[in-house]
Amino acid sequence: MEPEAGIMLVWPLAAMEAQALGWSQIQPAHLLCAILKFAEMDGADLERLGQTNENLGNLAQEHQDLKAHLDDPWGITVPEVSTRLRRALRRPGEACPERSRRGPRAQSATGGPGGMVHRSDAAREVFRAAQGAAEQAGRQRLGVVDLLGALMNGSDEWIRRGLEQQGIPSASQLAQRNQALEQWTDVLVPLASRHAGTVVEDAERKRILADPAVRVLADVFANPGTPGRPCLLIHGPDRTAHDVLIDLLGRPGDRKPPKVIQVNSRALLERLSRDGNVAAIGFLDLLCDESNQKTVWFFDSLHRYLSEELAPSVFRLRFVQWLKQTNSRFLFAISQNQYDKVRANNYPPLPLDWKNTFQQIWIHSPSPRRRVGMEL
Repeated sequence: MEPEAGIMLVWPLAAMEAQALGWSQIQPAHLLCAILKFAEMDGADLERLGQTNENLGNLAQEHQDLKAHLDDPWGITVPEVSTRLRRALRRPGEACPERSRRGPRAQSATGGPGGMVHRSDAAREVFRAAQGAAEQAGRQRLGVVDLLGALMNGSDEWIRRGLEQQGIPSASQLAQRNQALEQWTDVLVPLASRHAGTVVEDAERKRILADPAVRVLADVFANPGTPGRPCLLIHGPDRTAHDVLIDLLGRPGDRKPPKVIQVNSRALLERLSRDGNVAAIGFLDLLCDESNQKTVWFFDSLHRYLSEELAPSVFRLRFVQWLKQTNSRFLFAISQNQYDKVRANNYPPLPLDWKNTFQQIWIHSPSPRRRVGMEL
């Protein structure tokens, strides 16, 4: 099978990676490092490579596809996570310059005649797996995305340790999580922009861009690798948190909006009453594990989880403890009326520190003190 331009670029990058670290052969981890380097290139780099080497052709589409596949499903954002992973994957070989200064064990890192660095048996096996995947998908040429899939789904221990160190799920872990989430499809509701696939009118575009709550959330999600407190959206009767999120998903701009999945409070509490505390708490913990991926989890009607009438006391206490594990990939919503009731202890007191737990965002509240983004 003939290689795409991306493979022709990644191969020498992997050889350079192996040589720099003193390896006589290209290992699977060197291939993954090379793929991450390719993903981290900017437009100027790609244009220059295409001009200087006719065989490379136009790399832009492969580059775009690669970044998308790194992000989803693996949650490897470029360059935040990809750079950390590359560093974790680097391991000195027997011919590393640092080792050669310590004794006669060092050998040439060039491996074969003419300074060529060849693939190890493990690396060749990765290519065979990638080719098999490409053929099964009906592709005529081997692409860098096929090679990425073979590396991430492979059994290389070096790569496995690097992924584990960076909190990136392995293929088996990802499959287990997806299988577990499939059991909660009645609770999870993917959200989408109301303008998906249509041209946004100029007036609507200006309204969305000028909305302060949308701007605050866009800033929160601009750096997915940066941890932070979860957001609490406090809304009035005229404009809800759901409305703001739908606008966020349709916000014009260069950045791709996050994937937002709503956790339906009524459906979850129905499952809680039917299946018990253990199942519901296990579901919440599953979302925390899944939050390494570029997904925003939106919990509507926060007060329901704190209500003595709607949720058992064991679950309510565990839910408050669970809130401390969440980060900026979690959103919670509550109406202003319900917020005031909960804060006034109409519900039994819970050890919930509102100010330090949430970044509070007020949406179109009539009170002059309660502005968007103001912390209480």
